[in-house]
Amino acid sequence: MSPTRSDLGALIALTAVAALLTGCAAAPSMARRTTEVRSGDATHTVSAAGALSSVAADGALAVVAFAEADAVALRPGEPVSVTVDAVSGAPRPGQVLAIAPSAATISGATDYYVTVTVADRDAGLRNGQTARVAVTTVLAHDVLLVPKAAVIRDRDAAYVDLVGPNGQVTRTRFEPGPVGDENTAVVSGLSAGQRVLLP
Repeated sequence: MSPTRSDLGALIALTAVAALLTGCAAAPSMARRTTEVRSGDATHTVSAAGALSSVAADGALAVVAFAEADAVALRPGEPVSVTVDAVSGAPRPGQVLAIAPSAATISGATDYYVTVTVADRDAGLRNGQTARVAVTTVLAHDVLLVPKAAVIRDRDAAYVDLVGPNGQVTRTRFEPGPVGDENTAVVSGLSAGQRVLLP
């Protein structure tokens, strides 16, 4: 018995539905972004601007005002990087020379003046030029780290979503340490190599 026109129409419709379902099943799912729990340093960078002074053949000094909360972490001898707005090129190395023992209050803000050395002498350096000083402080050295953005806070507890070998996600509590600019130190609760789900 030959198929009728209605039978052919129904077959075509079923074929179209099957193709649509197949296409949906084959569509790739959104890939999860993950990273590994790894060892490293938790660091925090603070910066401030000031002016060059005492420009000499072997370098210069810069006096910059750091906010009170940032100055408390600075120590004499700590390495810094110095960028001079008027002179092109890579940041120049230097170090913290001295920190004022007393604060200065300007427009309601409490700052500490910090003197830093600028190691490289450049023909373009002049007294009074604006210098931007960045200091990176190591908050925790050679510890396990997770990205700060991946940490989920719930009251006083900290969690991350761990991704297992089969793709299952498990919310796991851990004890955090110092929090840097990009990473949070892990005191306990996580192991190196575990995969953490990123937001």
